[in-house]
Amino acid sequence: MIQLTDFKIADIKLGDIFSLLMIPYFLLLPPKLKGENLFRHIIWAITLSLVSSYIVLLWVDLFPISQSSLLKAPGVISFSRYLQYLGCVFFAWTIQVKIKSTSIENQKKFFVFIDSQMFYWGVIFLLFWGIAVAGVDNPFVFGPDHRLKGGYVEGGPFGLMYATYFMFRTSLIGFSKRWLFLLAMIVGASQSKAAVLFLLATALLLYFPLTQRSKGMRVILPACLAVIFIGASLRFNLAERLDEYQTSMESPEDHLGRRTNDPSYIAGRISASYIAPRMFKDNMLLGVGMGNYSLTRNNPIYLGPFPYLDAWDLTGLGGLVNYALEGGIVGLAILIVPFLVFWIKNSKLRPVAYAAFILFFISQLFGVQMYFQYIWLPLAALTSLRPEMWSIARRIIRQRYRHARLHGESVVVAENPRLEAASHATC
Repeated sequence: MIQLTDFKIADIKLGDIFSLLMIPYFLLLPPKLKGENLFRHIIWAITLSLVSSYIVLLWVDLFPISQSSLLKAPGVISFSRYLQYLGCVFFAWTIQVKIKSTSIENQKKFFVFIDSQMFYWGVIFLLFWGIAVAGVDNPFVFGPDHRLKGGYVEGGPFGLMYATYFMFRTSLIGFSKRWLFLLAMIVGASQSKAAVLFLLATALLLYFPLTQRSKGMRVILPACLAVIFIGASLRFNLAERLDEYQTSMESPEDHLGRRTNDPSYIAGRISASYIAPRMFKDNMLLGVGMGNYSLTRNNPIYLGPFPYLDAWDLTGLGGLVNYALEGGIVGLAILIVPFLVFWIKNSKLRPVAYAAFILFFISQLFGVQMYFQYIWLPLAALTSLRPEMWSIARRIIRQRYRHARLHGESVVVAENPRLEAASHATC
């Protein structure tokens, strides 16, 4: 889940290595567990985009970057990116298979284990942040103001990862005051504006699913939203920063003279906001090819006033925007089809599928790339639980937490006829 994306072996991220290991693991699972489902269709979708990526090389001009590895070379990067997508799909598919093939008690243990580990690691990262504030540098913070990055390249993606997980665990298990406090600390330490905006957007979109079983949440959630917005405005001066960001995008010529050496301006989200629309307009149907934005952005036709950049640059605009840019309208439409098919075929799962799809798609609009594993966990977990399992799974997981807090120990939930029947139904 955490992935440590800033840590690499031979220019391959640790998270990607883990994803790739999931492919042979999944293939060794019993064939009877692997049915026709959402993830099989997604694999077909990304495979078609890979084929399209090599077709568009017939007319798309690429500008090789000297400061990049063989894995990012023209022609190779498309296959490298495809493997990243493939690893994430198999990661999610494996989770779905394991959830469907085990008892409700083991499902409970699985989610409780993940939730406790995510909480403890959040506390550990905050300890590293505290050590840095005290004057001892470490690889989990950066910059003069000691922003917590937790193994990511900067604080924004790290905060967004924990915000996404928080909304997932709230959808599955329920509201937690200790988790809210931990998240507030992490977002503050990482200074992640993307996390704040994501929390506001998803909380509004998931208001009904999150509050339908809890009348208290109908008051708690709006109150939390207000606190988040006010706190972010005071902590980050959010309104002024958003206004400055919009101005920078609308008139780059006015800013480039004094910010030519500013990497946050000439690369990433701001420059991509100028370059990407021009690139998309010229390659609307099939895009520029999987992973090829960085090799295409230096085309003088798209650069405009921005300088040539001999370094690997990503849009920073999120996975869906990136996928549309590199796969075109056709590629994006083919990707969305599996989700529509799942929605049509599983009418009883729509409430939880809605939550899964919101977390999967909305997180990408705030900067997450589609080849990050953690956005696939909600998709795998929430779409694999049967309707009759959903309320039972939610209840016994919360019961497990209440019992553990009262007795300070791990207690197995007592069996009952309804739970026993549910357990057999999942096998």
